[in-house]
Amino acid sequence: MARNTPREAPRLQSLPKDEGLRRLKALQERGRALLTARPLREGQEDVWSNACLELIRAVFGSDSNHQSTFIGPIRVLRWSDDSDRGYDQDQEQGDAEKIEGRG
Repeated sequence: MARNTPREAPRLQSLPKDEGLRRLKALQERGRALLTARPLREGQEDVWSNACLELIRAVFGSDSNHQSTFIGPIRVLRWSDDSDRGYDQDQEQGDAEKIEGRG
């Protein structure tokens, strides 16, 4: 029989909103700088997005719907055996579009 694992308690707001706004503007500038310096390197979009999500959690708490707004609709990608292909132009373009849409 499966055990119910206790849900982690929601993290409360830990950063004042004015400081959050200042940091958000800095993250937006960092996103624009990434787009200006294209092509992106693999993982840059993930690092930028994770920093934005951490900021959202710090300003609004971990149960905030602002996280869902930032992430946007979830796309299901089909899996293929192109593992040897590496980080290609299509993936770079997709990451750039994520940054642009979220920034």
